[in-house]
Amino acid sequence: MSRTRKFAGIWKKLIIFAAMVLVLLSGCAAELDKEQLEDFIINFADPNEIKAELSDGEIIENISKSTVKIKNLEEALEDGEFSGIGIIISENGYIIANAKILGKDNEVIAPDGNVYSAELKKTFAEDRLALIKIEAEGLLPVKIADTANIEKGETVVMLKNFVQSFSSVTVIRGTVSADVGEENIQTDIEESADDANSLLLNSYGQVIGMSGYVNPETGTEFSNANEVVDDLIVKGYKVLEKLGIVGRPVSEIEAKTHSVPQGILITEISKESDLSANGGQVGDIIEKINGVEIRSFIDAYFVLEKYAPGDVVKLSLHRQDPNRASGYRFEVDVTVQDVTV
Repeated sequence: MSRTRKFAGIWKKLIIFAAMVLVLLSGCAAELDKEQLEDFIINFADPNEIKAELSDGEIIENISKSTVKIKNLEEALEDGEFSGIGIIISENGYIIANAKILGKDNEVIAPDGNVYSAELKKTFAEDRLALIKIEAEGLLPVKIADTANIEKGETVVMLKNFVQSFSSVTVIRGTVSADVGEENIQTDIEESADDANSLLLNSYGQVIGMSGYVNPETGTEFSNANEVVDDLIVKGYKVLEKLGIVGRPVSEIEAKTHSVPQGILITEISKESDLSANGGQVGDIIEKINGVEIRSFIDAYFVLEKYAPGDVVKLSLHRQDPNRASGYRFEVDVTVQDVTV
């Protein structure tokens, strides 16, 4: 091989490598807006994709693929009975459920019938809703409607009574009866939804709220699922500042396209962080923090929230290398900074 061809081959590798890094880093300014952050964490509905309203049967069929059944193991349940339901919000096992159905030990039955132990992560909406986690992959998240776009008078659909079987679901249509609040959504639905197993959707089958309850003064209200997600988005993004970095998750499609792992792509490192001095750099992908796999902002939040300023955490990083098709992995220590999330 001639020297010219040899150098051409090296330059070709470098150009491909640089192009791949630029693709991954593109659009990653220091401050991502809420809409960009949502794209990395939650299956939010795109209004431009909405084509037609769904029938009751279509809504039930779609939601059944992203709904789990939950057993509180402290309850005396008969075979086939369940304490309540939850909605899947991430493919790696984060679920929102009614907090009052949960005990210290809970089981989750996924749509495919597999059974998992559930870990309680956090409660929201005056302790009416809870975020739980199961160790699962490949789940189908629900579509969550952006309640900021929901107006008074809009048609909504309540689903209830589907703990035992989706064939027993009651479907009731109504309208939003007041401006949507940060935590609650008021409807004109008169039938009681005061149980742990009710969901509120728009007519396109996208989840708006859950865990309906009767307010004697305003009618049937539902906890706003969108606000739970917003809280996780903001905290998950900001918690990276404890490491002195800005980053964003690598999507499953990006990972497959560029032959890189899913994780948090580092897009910026502050002067205060010791990450650079310890061997990390922009473009590295965080795969684990102290041995815990990191796939999303939510993962990062629940790992890092417990560490105090001055603590040292170990990052497992992946770095692309033009001379190695699959890149390589290494570990670095990073000191936690004093940041309020």
